Amino acid sequence: MNKLIAVILLCLVSPILTLVSFFIVIVDGFPIIYKQKRSGQNNSFFTVYKLRTMKKNTPELATDKLNITSFYWGATFIRKLSIDELPQLINIIKGDISFIGPRPALHNQFNLINQRNKLGISLLKP
Repeated sequence: MNKLIAVILLCLVSPILTLVSFFIVIVDGFPIIYKQKRSGQNNSFFTVYKLRTMKKNTPELATDKLNITSFYWGATFIRKLSIDELPQLINIIKGDISFIGPRPALHNQFNLINQRNKLGISLLKP
């Protein structure tokens, strides 16, 4: 059911994704999609897809460690509306994540991954 809903939603939001993709290219160039390694169910790693909202060559840090200068013009608006998260519908279609579940940890958040292992959270699909 998750996959069917994700396909329908992806079709519905594709005009928004197209417009925002053009905006990203005009403001900051390619790439449009940001790929990031995340820890998933049973500690398996997968690639999460997002619209890029940070300037090129920004170091890979947790969101709370970033500063406002890491974002290109207009990116905070895209984030505020969570438009940058829409490509994760592809992850749902692929079966990497579901609509409801724990937020997938960054591959380098070792303390968080260890805590989730102890609590059994890593057994759940993000």
